[in-house]
Amino acid sequence: MQRYSASFLRRVATDVFSACGAPREEASIVAHQLVASNLMGLDSHGVVMIPKYVGWVREGTTHPGAPISVVSEQGGSAVMDCGLNFGQVGGQRAMEKAIALAREHKVACVVTTRCRHVGRLGYFTQMAAEAGMFALATTNSAKAGHSVVPYGGLMGRVAPNPMSYAVPAADHPIVADMAMSTTSKGKTVVYRNRGQKLPEGWIIDAQGKPSTDPEDLFKNPKGWILPLGGNVGYKGFAFLLLAEILGGALGGHAITEDIPDGVNGVCFFVLDISAFLPIERFRALMADMIAYEKSAPPAPGFNEVLLPGELDFRIMGERQAQGIPIDPVTWAQIREAAETLHVPIAEPS
Repeated sequence: MQRYSASFLRRVATDVFSACGAPREEASIVAHQLVASNLMGLDSHGVVMIPKYVGWVREGTTHPGAPISVVSEQGGSAVMDCGLNFGQVGGQRAMEKAIALAREHKVACVVTTRCRHVGRLGYFTQMAAEAGMFALATTNSAKAGHSVVPYGGLMGRVAPNPMSYAVPAADHPIVADMAMSTTSKGKTVVYRNRGQKLPEGWIIDAQGKPSTDPEDLFKNPKGWILPLGGNVGYKGFAFLLLAEILGGALGGHAITEDIPDGVNGVCFFVLDISAFLPIERFRALMADMIAYEKSAPPAPGFNEVLLPGELDFRIMGERQAQGIPIDPVTWAQIREAAETLHVPIAEPS
């Protein structure tokens, strides 16, 4: 795969989203978050999303530059209308609001309505952790994105609803960010574009049989993603429903509501750690916990114990130095999306 610098990809993405009608500052927010995902090795939420986002703009379901407003606010809680603007912009404004409320009230909860695909949820919890706070986030998705079967079912009833938490730590925050299904839809797209088979246990075909072919998710009739947990997938299903409750119902949306694909309901919980103990003491406790966990002898097949997000930060260092690998299919799709907007892309020398 060809490698591209983060700065080059940010410039391309910013130019594309600006051509979509987004103010340059907001186009830059979207570009920054997508490339940040690529830098951390989370390619399913990176620039592979550019063609889909451009398609949503062209079909009128994403409104670049739309105003984002507070619908209601009581104490440390708020509901924000993201106006169908790019989800990265809406998500960032919502987390900024949650952090501000947590500074004032020590505990805050912000939910969104009309938020487009927010991308990597861990980006937002990491924002809070870098501000010295603890954050927990969930998001659901519109009925059109229900690609995950309920445990024991054979038709999609939920999206791959992710959950994320982050806390301040020593060198970088601890950031956990994962779908409550076996995989995200975006990750299967990455596998398909690279011509790779999926790991066993991720999906089933339309007849309910296990499959490793990502094309089975895109056929007609299509296959489905499984809840996290394998034989105990009812545990993953329980957390998928939690994301629906917090991201959907708490924002006033029914799970059966027909709204455009890629509309997320986001819920951010933020705690000001200093309300509970001095932040220095908390960081010391995190350092002690990290050292203890990593002191466990590695099991056969492993070199060490890794904390949530640790591998992602290592990959970021490597990709900042060596560039971000993009497969030819994804790059061709990005170029095609740019061409529809008359945005020239000069290949880096």
